Formats: sequence, C-alpha cells, structure tokens
Amino acid sequence: MSDKWGLRWTAILSSGLSCLGAWIKTFSVHPDRFHIVVIGHSIVGFTTTLILPIPGRLAAQWFPSNELSTATCLGLFGNQLGIAFGFLLTPIIVKNHENLDDIGNDLSRLCWGVAIVVTIGFILVLILFQDEPKLPPSETRALQKLNRTKKEETFVMPIKRLAKNKNYILLCNSYGLNVGVLNVLSTLLNQIFLAHFENGEEDAGRIGVTMIISGMSGTVISGIILDKTHKFKFFMWGYASLGYELSTEYTYPESENISAGILNITNSVYGVIFVIMLGILLKAYGDIPVHIAFCSILLLGFIITVLTEDEQRRQDAKKKAQYERIAKLENNIDNIPEIRSTNL
Repeated sequence: MSDKWGLRWTAILSSGLSCLGAWIKTFSVHPDRFHIVVIGHSIVGFTTTLILPIPGRLAAQWFPSNELSTATCLGLFGNQLGIAFGFLLTPIIVKNHENLDDIGNDLSRLCWGVAIVVTIGFILVLILFQDEPKLPPSETRALQKLNRTKKEETFVMPIKRLAKNKNYILLCNSYGLNVGVLNVLSTLLNQIFLAHFENGEEDAGRIGVTMIISGMSGTVISGIILDKTHKFKFFMWGYASLGYELSTEYTYPESENISAGILNITNSVYGVIFVIMLGILLKAYGDIPVHIAFCSILLLGFIITVLTEDEQRRQDAKKKAQYERIAKLENNIDNIPEIRSTNL
C-alpha cells in the first residue's frame, strides 16, 4: 500500500481506521453487544498490519545508513510504550467489582479514554506527517528507488522472491516463535498470576509494565549498538524490534513494507495458535506446563536463529555504492592531465 500511495497516506489510513475502531468499541460496553466488540477489535487488528511496518520504512526514507537501526528501534519504542501503559492503566481503571454495572462503567471510561487519545494521534498524523524527503538520505535508499523505478511489477512477484529466500523464511519462524511467546504471556498473564494471588489484577499489570519496560531498554540500546557494529545476529535481545530491521537486511532491495508485513502476519499466526493451545493447557493442567511450553518454544526459536546466516544485503549495497563512488573519483583524478611547472 505504501509503495502505491506513499507512507503518508498509509499512516493516515491506519491511524484513521484505529480511530474508527476505538470509537466503535465505545458503543460495545453492554453484555449483549459482544459482536460490536469483535467488529471494533477486527478493525484495529487490521490496522496493525499497516502500522507495524511503518517504523522500518520511515527510517529507510528519512535517515542515513548509520542511523537506521536506532530510528527503527525508537519508532517501535512507541508501540511498546503503549503496551506498557495498557498493562498499567487497565487494572487501575477497570476494577474487579461484584456489580456488573460498575464494571461496565469502568470499561466505558477506558474505551472513551482510548478513543480520545487515538483521535488526537490521528489529527497529529493528518497535520504533521510527511511522506519522504526530496533527496534520498543514503546510497542504499537511492539504489532501492532506482531499482523499483526500472522494474515495474505486480504485488505477487516480490512475495515469490521472498518465499525463496531461505534466511527470510527462517527469520519469520524464529521471530514468530519468540514474539509469539511474548504475545501469549501478555494475554495469559492475568490468568497465570491470579491463579496464585487473588485480587492481584493491579500487581499483574505492574508485572506486565516491568516486562515491557525491560524490553524497551534493550530495544533502544541494541539499536544504537547496531548502527555502530551491524552485528544483527549477535545483538538479538531486542527481537521484537530488531526482527523488522533484520528482515530489511535479508530482503533488500525488496519493499520494507512487504517483508515487514509478512513478518507481522507470521507473528500473529503463531500468537493465535499459542494463545488457543496454551490457554487450553492452562485450564486443564495449570501454569507449570505452560511455563515449560514457553521455554521449549523459545529454545526452538533460538535454534532457528542460530541456523540463520548473518546476511546483510543492505549493508553490502552501501559498501558497493561507496566503493564505486571512490573508484569513479579516482578514475576522474587519473584522467586529469598532469600540470608541469615551467621555469620563467
């Protein structure tokens, strides 16, 4: 979508649909309106596939090569910050009342608050968000734009090439396994915690905040280090954000949106499967088997990551562009006729 319409209109559409979904959910706070909740959540969930690839594309279009990882990680930092606020504020706003009407009032306040915040974000995107600079910020971005200009093709062709990219397929699976565990843990955290600590909703929220903030620090630090070292495979602790950066490296010069979108779909598919399976396991056998499953899935993701080659196509293209520029400069210098001094 961003390849056809540009980054600005993609951001406007995604934030606008998020705003629409949030306002729909304000009308869903009633026992017989569950279908409205599903509609609102479905719209917001659809926009996730549009929003999450934006930081990587934004970094590529606006930042030079030595700042790409930092810019991408800071862009995804906002997503993690929103999740942290959700963990913290939701149990504070929505109390565990005995009266369902009181719970409904709390949920209504939460939905209205979310809708107002999302609306402000949509207005800011509409007013301030720009598409891309007039001049590419780096050689790799210039080469990527030139490659797309020369080669007009359908949406299917890049997907076929990505399906044949071994490292990218391995990354999708390792990313889906690792981040899928994070999504399941976020979903089942209340159930796991409340099984041992009654009325501990707020404490569960604080645990979720601590978990996300710990990951946020790793995201920012690893992004800064990666811009200096480009050791993507070694500094993989910020997997939730660095996965998008690594997918761009594996698939360059393909569009960042297509590779990141497929990566996000893989993550969502794994997340849905894990939530269903581990939710059933939690109800039947308790939380210990669930924790064992978490560790097993993470181990499998680690093994797949180890088997993935450390391929850096974008960095290689940058080095090639710099080499060709230096070679051209040296060639021009060699062609300058030698100026001989003469005695007057």
